[in-house]
Amino acid sequence: MKKACKALSVLGLSIIFMAAFLIAGQADAKSKVPDVVEIKIGGVMTLSGPGAAWHGPGGQAEIVFFKHFNDQGGMEYTEPDGSKHRFVINHKYEDCAYNGKKAVTSYGRLRDWGADIITTHGSTPGAALIAACARDRVPVVHTWAVHPDPAYYRENVDRMYPCLHRLLMWTVPPG
Repeated sequence: MKKACKALSVLGLSIIFMAAFLIAGQADAKSKVPDVVEIKIGGVMTLSGPGAAWHGPGGQAEIVFFKHFNDQGGMEYTEPDGSKHRFVINHKYEDCAYNGKKAVTSYGRLRDWGADIITTHGSTPGAALIAACARDRVPVVHTWAVHPDPAYYRENVDRMYPCLHRLLMWTVPPG
């Protein structure tokens, strides 16, 4: 079970980074790309409420991971013209308490903040966001992997996510 949770966690974060990488690389050819590109990721998380036992640790891991990612200086990428840049993650999250209505309200605030990507934990918040994210053409990544001890992620983040550059897939909401 732990291996399956780890695999799902790596898959979810891989999708998030593929999305961030693609957004970072979509600069207008007429404009100069800054040396550091900021990607805004909004997390609609289940940190309390009935689903917190399952999804809270995954949400905490996401918070810890993005902090770690930025502390390491982000990720370097190369534009088609050969210029090298970095992207960092501006991560803002809201606790939806595993409630569909709260998830949609949280999504609205994160969308208005300018989130490029939305992440969510749990089937109830995830299902609630599908239509709104598709309507607004905001990519949403659903991650469900958990570990019962959030400190586990802090202590093992380098070992657990060594292959984020091997991104597996990317989806854009229909519309």
